[in-house]
Amino acid sequence: MLEELKLPEDHPFSLLLDLVEEGKIDPWSID
Repeated sequence: MLEELKLPEDHPFSLLLDLVEEGKIDPWSID
């Protein structure tokens, strides 16, 4: 799971991280 945090900035997952930082979504609710 932690490997996903190493993806490039342009990867869609980085967009999820942005939302998590803004408190818009719960990171633990994502499978």
